[in-house]
Amino acid sequence: MKSRDKITVIGAGFVGTTVYDYLSDSADIRLVSKHSQKATDLCDYGKSVSADLISFMRQSKFVIISQGSGDMDWVETFEKEAEKSHVDDLRNFLSALPEIEGRIVYLSSDNVFTGGSTAEGTVRKCYVSETPDPSTVYGRLKVTAEKIVMERRDTCVMRIPLLISMTESMRNPLYKIAGELRQQTDSVIHADSSQVRYPTYVEDIIDYLMGFKPGEKLIHFSSDKAYTRYDLYCMMNRYLGTGRTILGDGVYPVDKPGLKTALRTQVQLVNNVDFVFRHPGETGADGFSHFGG
Repeated sequence: MKSRDKITVIGAGFVGTTVYDYLSDSADIRLVSKHSQKATDLCDYGKSVSADLISFMRQSKFVIISQGSGDMDWVETFEKEAEKSHVDDLRNFLSALPEIEGRIVYLSSDNVFTGGSTAEGTVRKCYVSETPDPSTVYGRLKVTAEKIVMERRDTCVMRIPLLISMTESMRNPLYKIAGELRQQTDSVIHADSSQVRYPTYVEDIIDYLMGFKPGEKLIHFSSDKAYTRYDLYCMMNRYLGTGRTILGDGVYPVDKPGLKTALRTQVQLVNNVDFVFRHPGETGADGFSHFGG
């Protein structure tokens, strides 16, 4: 009987727990967290890690690092605490981990780029060949973390966009939007229409990693369609039939087609002009049946 791949996930937030749930039936996987009850290993990995866990990680096909708060408002407000979480803990963890047999994959963010849109609605897309130019504390911390990770031979940085999932996690952006649309007592909801993102399924990222090419050092993984928060609220409002009035800020108030046809997954490899397109995983006719009324 073929042995299952060993995989370690550092960080038990929305992304980490989704990875764990998605692979738990097919891999020998351990979820490491400082405080999550779902974790298989509870430890302050920024300070010390057990010899048993180090041994498991050295044998892992992947050590996927998704630690650090993704709450950008919190990061902007508590910069010192955020730096400890995103940078100091990561540096300490990697310094204590010997070279592994597989690959350490650090999940970074497209927030290392300013990106965004103009008043005319044109979108600036960001590619791995561009120099990071973060405009937020979160983006700057991710750039610093990337540099720490890239110093090792056994690492890879994957820059990812706004992540969505087929799960009903309260941290899933689409699930949070659905909850707000259903619970909002006001008939009018204001949603930012100036910040452009590229929502992508966590599950697609995991599937891509499972076919990972050893030589890849820097990957920009993202959908090829731009959406604002306004766009997502409009689509979910139509899908759920909640009848809210969604107001943008007037900078980029464009209502896009439904998620079913619009979302794709795009991979651009560094120094490679080839793109790979495929549909995201679907649980129902449109992949969002769990949001139904």
